Amino acid sequence: MGQAAAVAAAAVWAISVVLTASQSSKLDFLSLSTLRLVTATIFFLVILLPLGADADIGRMSFNDIWQLVGTGVLNLAIGDTLYIGAIVLLGVNFAYTVSLGLFALFSFVLSVIFLDETVALQTILGSLLVLGGIYVVALYGRGADQESTATDSTTDSTAVAAVGDPASALPTGPPLVQGAVIVVADGPATTLPEPDLATALTDSLRERIPGGVFGGLVLLVLAALCWAAGTVWMRDVADGFDATAVGVMRIPSAMITLAAIALLTPSSALRRRSVPLSSGWALAIAGVTGAGIGSLLFIVAVQEIGAGETAVLSSLSPLFALPLAAVVLGERITPWLLVGVSIALAGIILLSV
Repeated sequence: MGQAAAVAAAAVWAISVVLTASQSSKLDFLSLSTLRLVTATIFFLVILLPLGADADIGRMSFNDIWQLVGTGVLNLAIGDTLYIGAIVLLGVNFAYTVSLGLFALFSFVLSVIFLDETVALQTILGSLLVLGGIYVVALYGRGADQESTATDSTTDSTAVAAVGDPASALPTGPPLVQGAVIVVADGPATTLPEPDLATALTDSLRERIPGGVFGGLVLLVLAALCWAAGTVWMRDVADGFDATAVGVMRIPSAMITLAAIALLTPSSALRRRSVPLSSGWALAIAGVTGAGIGSLLFIVAVQEIGAGETAVLSSLSPLFALPLAAVVLGERITPWLLVGVSIALAGIILLSV
């Protein structure tokens, strides 16, 4: 049952992520994350009594409650908000694959350290495949058209400078080659220094990963760390409690935390009361499916099969998200993206064997 719950969570998360991303051009990511959790909170409160989970809440100690609240804030208030910010910068196909691959990897490492889960050869091989798939998606999965868009402004500014003043164009733009000799009229010849290996690699990465993409990758790493840490922490605390009771402790606390921050942030749509009705409906569905049903299934899976295997199986979600993002958001599925996803999924499957 635990494996089925993890895969089902992956499927509903894909729906939630695509719905959330569809509203990213209309709302700031803080408001997006908060509104999702509002409907998820309502979902858990509605099912609490019919499922008899209130009895479990009554026998929770203060120590249990604050730790479950902490996992909710770490996973949902911080982790999900960082991730939604990365979606705004990177798109669903790119962000989802990289973040879930890192989540699976970090979860296994933390499970080994804190929960004494065993490490086998297949775990090492699976981890290497996950990292390899992430590398392919991160550096090549966006496609040439997306990369060129990120560098258009730099190229355009260089071209304008060259037309207006040839000398002014020399210090800027990609055409300069280190080690070359540049001669300027009425001036001495200048030889640029030969690059060392570290500089060459850094320059190569900067060309492949523009500034906005680098910022998105930082958000993804931080989000994956929050997800993994919160999941391993929850595994240690949630044992013996009904999944609904655990969700009631986690989801509302995360929602209250985010709502307080959003209402204190002048630029947030919630503070300005400028949330379109269509966005409200889309995020309501995203909240019930992802943070509601998805979280419930995820808690069941963690309790049944452990944090590491749950993280791995739920990372199959890109299989569902790729076609949805292509249809709903019009994101292009590139050959390199498919290659990277396939490599990462092979590693994820190997980790779960």
